[in-house]
Amino acid sequence: MGKSSTETVNEIEDIRGRIEGNLRQLEDRVPNAGLWARRAAMALGGLVGLLVLRRIWKGIRSRGGGLDEDSWVLVRLRDLEELSDEPISVVVEED
Repeated sequence: MGKSSTETVNEIEDIRGRIEGNLRQLEDRVPNAGLWARRAAMALGGLVGLLVLRRIWKGIRSRGGGLDEDSWVLVRLRDLEELSDEPISVVVEED
């Protein structure tokens, strides 16, 4: 018990230095929890985005989009002429 106050202060500073060194080593060994949380959130967000896009894509495709046999299609005559090698004849019916 016969220690002087300077010896006690020096001993406390030595212990504090060792604890801080050990803490720095521990921080270096353990990955940053915030970094992993951010990565997990980004992965989850990407997955949700892909699922939403898939749902939209399936909704568009399930609406049909195809034509029935009795469907009418409006096409410009000029476009038909560009696609066809033969001349196109048009019959116009007047009411």
